[in-house]
Amino acid sequence: MKFLKIIVSILIFISPANANTIFYLIKIPNLEIHGDKSSNGLRYLKAIKPFEVGIKDNNVSCFNSSEEEIKKKMPLIKKNLNRYSSDFLNKINLKYIVLCENLSVSQINTAGVPNITTKTLIIDVKFNEKYFERVLHHEIFHMINDSHKDKFSYEKWKNLIN
Repeated sequence: MKFLKIIVSILIFISPANANTIFYLIKIPNLEIHGDKSSNGLRYLKAIKPFEVGIKDNNVSCFNSSEEEIKKKMPLIKKNLNRYSSDFLNKINLKYIVLCENLSVSQINTAGVPNITTKTLIIDVKFNEKYFERVLHHEIFHMINDSHKDKFSYEKWKNLIN
C-alpha cells in the first residue's frame, strides 16, 4: 500500500510539471507543441488560447489560430526557416517559433516579435500573404542583430540611411 501511495504521489507531482514546461521555458501561457522538432532543431508551438505577456504598457498579445490556418502556412514557414542550420540558429538564440494570429505589441499590429532571452520568435500566421516570407527573414535578422549587438553599430547603420 505504501508503494502505491508513493507512485500516485509521483504521478501527481510530475503531471503539472510536464503541462507547464513550455511556460517555464519561454514565459508564454496557453501553448502546445505543434508537430515534431524540425530538421534544424526548431520547435513549433501554437497558441491554444489567446495570450498576453509583458508589462502593462508594452505587452505582446496574440490569439490562437485555427488548425487549418496553421496547416496552410506550415509548408511556407518550414521552407523558409529550414534554410537556416541548427548551428546558425543556436548562434542567434532561436529555438522556438510560436504560431498565432492578430499579433500586437502595445496594441499595434505586428508580423513578428523576436526575443533572444527566451529563444523565441512569435509569428502572426495571418499576416499579409504578399510579405509573409519576407517577414520571416526580417524577424530572423532581428534575432541576429539582438544576439550580436557588438557587431552591429547603430551609428554605422544610421549613417547608411543619411
